[in-house]
Amino acid sequence: MLLGDIRNYEDVRLLFVIGVAACVVDTAGLFVWKRYPAEVTISKWYDKFGLVAYMVDVASMVVGILIAQHVYPLVSKSWNLVLFSLVAVAVQQAHDILFSKFIMSTSGETNDVFAILREYVTHPNAWMILIADAVYMLLTVLIASALYAQKTWVSFHVLMLTLYVTGYALYIRA
Repeated sequence: MLLGDIRNYEDVRLLFVIGVAACVVDTAGLFVWKRYPAEVTISKWYDKFGLVAYMVDVASMVVGILIAQHVYPLVSKSWNLVLFSLVAVAVQQAHDILFSKFIMSTSGETNDVFAILREYVTHPNAWMILIADAVYMLLTVLIASALYAQKTWVSFHVLMLTLYVTGYALYIRA
């Protein structure tokens, strides 16, 4: 089997695999985003918060998939990777929209992370974040499904390589 069924939120191995997949996706994204000029919000996000920004991004993807695992049985009883991916993206989109409303309701003066996120939300091209996050979620689901069909050592090796590369990717200069 090339792709695994990633619905089972009780499987600790699967939870590990989802975390590995999210790390792979966010690290790959760093190689794109770190090429942007320093004044672009995504560059500010990683330049100012570094590993914390990475951790928040990875956790966001993992939590989105965990929620999708709980929602998916309401949509279908049988496994379908495309349908699961759509549910995961819907969860992520709902999160982004609701979180942006929450960010806008804060002053941004008491939290540096929220201040940067307000820049994201108020930017004229803020809608593009929804597309980027949807791509991230789709890739995370696909990679998690592929890794889950492999032996656990494969995921561990992928994680170690990813974390090694991430240490360098976080400090790429535009």
